[in-house]
Amino acid sequence: MRQDRKNSIIQVKEKFAMVAPDVQIDDGKGTILISSEEGETEANNHRKLSDFGIRNGTRLQADDFLQDYTLLINVLH
Repeated sequence: MRQDRKNSIIQVKEKFAMVAPDVQIDDGKGTILISSEEGETEANNHRKLSDFGIRNGTRLQADDFLQDYTLLINVLH
């Protein structure tokens, strides 16, 4: 996935065939990066993934409630 968040949304939808993805950092804190709820995470659109502490080895959890579909994504960079 690319480094900026807006392109990451497109990548999650296209690469993983998700319709309405919710993506959070899988660290037990529940930091939501992408929300399927309109406007919920728009304030973060200008931020890069590195602003959230995402780096090599970070694990993300992606859920698509509409498809009952969950992925764990390991970031390798």
